[in-house]
Amino acid sequence: MDFAAFAAELRGKKGPAPVYVFAGPEALLRDRAAALLAESDPDLGANLIRLASSETDWARVADELYTPPFLAKKKLVVLVDEGNFVHNHAEAIRGYLKQPSVSNVLAALVPTEKVPALAGAVLVECRSLKPGDLQRWLASGAQRLGKTLDRAAGELLASRAGTSLSALSGHLEKLAAHAGARPSITVEDVKALVGYHEERE
Repeated sequence: MDFAAFAAELRGKKGPAPVYVFAGPEALLRDRAAALLAESDPDLGANLIRLASSETDWARVADELYTPPFLAKKKLVVLVDEGNFVHNHAEAIRGYLKQPSVSNVLAALVPTEKVPALAGAVLVECRSLKPGDLQRWLASGAQRLGKTLDRAAGELLASRAGTSLSALSGHLEKLAAHAGARPSITVEDVKALVGYHEERE
């Protein structure tokens, strides 16, 4: 499922799945998906452990998953896969999915869309947005910062800064600050602050 479907489904679900795989090149969506999962349950949010794949192994991950949380009912283990951790440990994860923890949840953040089949896990695609979706995302991001963003300014921003949501989010914050008391981010703001990403490449 895509990120939007995951966010909508999470709002209507009664309980989390044992394993989530947030996979794709868009780091901002991977991180946001993990944050939404943590926010969906007070216990998960209060008991979150983040592990980097370069600093751990499957035995440590499994130990965290099977260890009951301290003074709580649930725990969220966020595994930041910096390479091929999920791919290399696919069999171990499949084995875990056959008898998962009854209380704890694993969320794997994988930087590629190519992930092994993991029956029982929820796969959320965190890929770059299509142009129409990107414009809506930019407008929504500006709105969260208390500004409006007209379509021409949004299109110029995307053409100059590329499609990385992390980079665009940073640009929106700078543009909102540059706009000051003005209610709208304009084409002139974008021209003043955002260089040509494609030309630099």
